Amino acid sequence: MKSVRRHASFTLIELLVVIAIIAILAALLLPALKQAKLMANAAACKNNLKQIATWGFMYAGDYDEILPTEGGTYGGCGVAGYTTISNTTWVEKCEYMKRVDAGTMLHCPQAATSVAPMDTGWIYSWNNYGLNFFLGASKSNPGDWWRTPDLPKLKNLNEKKHWFADASAAPWNGKARFSTGLDVKQQLFQPWSWGYAYNKAGSHPSSTANFIYGDSHVDTMTLLQYRSIYNNSANSYREWKNFTGSPNR
Repeated sequence: MKSVRRHASFTLIELLVVIAIIAILAALLLPALKQAKLMANAAACKNNLKQIATWGFMYAGDYDEILPTEGGTYGGCGVAGYTTISNTTWVEKCEYMKRVDAGTMLHCPQAATSVAPMDTGWIYSWNNYGLNFFLGASKSNPGDWWRTPDLPKLKNLNEKKHWFADASAAPWNGKARFSTGLDVKQQLFQPWSWGYAYNKAGSHPSSTANFIYGDSHVDTMTLLQYRSIYNNSANSYREWKNFTGSPNR
């Protein structure tokens, strides 16, 4: 009499138990993986800003210590003062703008997935960072700072004044358009990660914006932290002026 060999197999209940365990593990791991990706993107963004600053120093070395200017756009020290010297944005001065493929130092890895729909025309698809409008603002006549800005030079940089940061993404014809200039006191020109428009909640860790300062150190700031120094107390006002470089509010 032949013996019948039985093959081992899972029962339906055992399969359901295994599936449930996998689902629980996935639920536990996915948030951690998402946070790790956000932190990796934030690190890449900070590295991009450092490379942009390095380019800025090299630019100044070639042009008698004059920093890249933001002519040809609006707000701050943009159009009126610098267009006689330069009618191009700093991005157009940067050799990396010729490489329109994603992954250059002008592209924030998080902006591509967090800001939508994005304007892909002309310069707006090439860059996700903004230059501080107020570098080089006139000190001799603060009332006319938008008309008579001084040329920004290396001497205008310091460890308290931000130089470049995450760009603003303002609405234009139903799409997000990244500005090449930054003015944190105007909501329209604040960093995109502060959530003015087209920003998905939590797209940056704690919705922070990345700033690089004149001494090349990178730091983050939330909108709440910025508002804490944008108030009427004397100490905060001094800190705000140091941070922005603006001669007035």
